[in-house]
Amino acid sequence: MQIRAAVVDDEPLARARLKRLLQQCDVNVVAEGVNGQEAVDMVSQHAIDILFIDINMPVKNGLQAVREMDLLEIDLPAVCFCTAYNEFALKAFQTNAIAYLLKPVQLDDIRAALTKAAQFNRYQLNSLLQKNVATKSISLCLHGALENVPANRVLCFKAIEKNIFAILDSGEEVLVQKTLKELEQEYSEVFIRVHRNALMNMNEAHRLEKLHDGQNTVVLRTLDLSLPVSRRHLAQVKKCFR
Repeated sequence: MQIRAAVVDDEPLARARLKRLLQQCDVNVVAEGVNGQEAVDMVSQHAIDILFIDINMPVKNGLQAVREMDLLEIDLPAVCFCTAYNEFALKAFQTNAIAYLLKPVQLDDIRAALTKAAQFNRYQLNSLLQKNVATKSISLCLHGALENVPANRVLCFKAIEKNIFAILDSGEEVLVQKTLKELEQEYSEVFIRVHRNALMNMNEAHRLEKLHDGQNTVVLRTLDLSLPVSRRHLAQVKKCFR
């Protein structure tokens, strides 16, 4: 899969140069902007793996933009500052930037930044999640016998009255002798809280819907099952779709 990048610089020639170098590295430039506010907006609207951003720009500078991004409840891209001045380096790295490149940016600089960004990018996180799901198992009583059921077979856990049930991909509802809080802590790599009465397998997130009464629900991939999503947990659920 191609790395997706965004380029933000108020100088057209600088943007064009960066885009050309990124294309030479087989990077897909999915968005570009001319100031810090546009950078904040595009990170909210696009799935971006790495952001190349200038510092001295109108409306909002690059440092201000990246600090504002940190307040957003979304998965942020790796950040690489590109500037003609080295005086901002310390402040730039205080924002957890992966690189600080001086203009004119060279091809080797871009390659080094991409290597850093790839050390733990979205694709590796997804692979890690898949690995955790594949290796995790949950002890459940099926047909009168205790079995270790792979976590990827469990779509969700639901609290019904005072009991906790695991909903399997077969549609079976199996009683669980643990609380939702205990399950959430023990299987945090696989399940997230979506409501005070439900945990969802993160790989099952299919789409978000809003009902007529304003209630948010998440529809699971398997069985077309829906779970209520509370406002408190909505931002966390949205991360499953990025």
